[in-house]
Amino acid sequence: MMANKCGIIEVCGTNSGYDILSFVCSNDAVIVIKMTHRDNSRLLFFDDFGERDTRFKEITSSLAIDSMEITNTLLYAIVNSQLLIINFFTDIHDRQMIQSPHGFIPKSLQKRNGIVYVIGRLSGDSAIWIPSLGQNGIWKAPPCGVISFLGFRDRFPVFCISSPIHQTQIVTGNREGFLEAVSSTPNIHCRKIIIRSRDQTNIPITLFYRLDSILEQSPILLMAYGCYGIALEGAYDRLISYVIQSGITVAFCHIRGGGEYGEEWHRQAIKNNKFISINDFLDCTKGLIANNLCDAKRIGAAGSSAGALVVLSAALRRPDYFKIVQLSHPFLTPELILTDPDNPLTISDWDEFGYPSSSSCYDSFSPLAQLRRLPADFSNQAPDIWITAGKNDIKAPLLYTEQWLNSYSAIVPSAHNSVFLQLLDDGHHNSDDSLTGGCLSTIWLLDSLFDTD
Repeated sequence: MMANKCGIIEVCGTNSGYDILSFVCSNDAVIVIKMTHRDNSRLLFFDDFGERDTRFKEITSSLAIDSMEITNTLLYAIVNSQLLIINFFTDIHDRQMIQSPHGFIPKSLQKRNGIVYVIGRLSGDSAIWIPSLGQNGIWKAPPCGVISFLGFRDRFPVFCISSPIHQTQIVTGNREGFLEAVSSTPNIHCRKIIIRSRDQTNIPITLFYRLDSILEQSPILLMAYGCYGIALEGAYDRLISYVIQSGITVAFCHIRGGGEYGEEWHRQAIKNNKFISINDFLDCTKGLIANNLCDAKRIGAAGSSAGALVVLSAALRRPDYFKIVQLSHPFLTPELILTDPDNPLTISDWDEFGYPSSSSCYDSFSPLAQLRRLPADFSNQAPDIWITAGKNDIKAPLLYTEQWLNSYSAIVPSAHNSVFLQLLDDGHHNSDDSLTGGCLSTIWLLDSLFDTD
């Protein structure tokens, strides 16, 4: 293994059995390389960039290294949810393991202007920890929001933050680990509650509603994702803000399978346990009704991509809960898509949904399989469904969405079958006319949830 004058890493001695996973470089021409072989990881570093006789030194081995970054003479690495710092210029054995701040789950390391910081989760929200500022140097995004570190101004860290109800803004963190006052969308309140699932797990829900709302008399839209370890959060959304301003409560259901509470939260609902995401969503709905936090006759459910699988499967199991279901670029037929060798999702998604060892392996969570065991009175309780799909969507091909629709129409009589299919020209979440499409589905949502018939 060596580096040439162009800075290209060459791998020699393939008999070692190790594969290079990643590497980081400093301005002082030091390269640290992460290698792996089976369950073992090694970190090697070399200096004198460009010399063929560079000596390699092993920094550490047999550690679960999740992420690493380098600055000056220090190497930072996340190891078992702790921060490992090694001074490799003075002595590679000069190292310290720093415990993460209480409740903080580190995910990855980044560097800006020579400052190393850690991206992670705190109390279910996105957060950033700057280790050089100590245990209190941690700042959270607004609920269901996003945060990025921009640098320092007058010795204080500066962040860019946003959330579904907070427009993008630049804020400064103070010494106590709090952000300056953040102006929210006027008259909207945010509240986090906990629902107990059927297996006694605490499932958080973030509620957004108008301050003058009487919740038990207000319609509600439940949103969920619960896949790939991705948290249900994002930047400012004009349509969501408009829905809330109109008097509809919006509930972000942080179900298992997502990434709100780290990788363990994700792995509780994958493969054979994917149905847990659906159970959690149904338990959230039941809990909101039981606690008088919505009008039980005006409940909507919304999901996009793989989140649509969770939401629709739940609605097919308990149609009595939901008045409407809104789906965007939905993934509805795992037994078809994940056995299609031409689909780009096939192999990578086996880690999430399981390898198709048999035709029935997806039955516990597939909306297509759910059509074979609908409740006896489903036709009289069937929710109205709006589906937005892309004609050129390679991740959730229109062909498979239409197959689900055809199967649904063959089972549910047309008199009880209110399904709207909106076609956009482009693909997965990137359509040029997505704003127009979003407006149309939002108008339908408002009309449906405010209709008391």
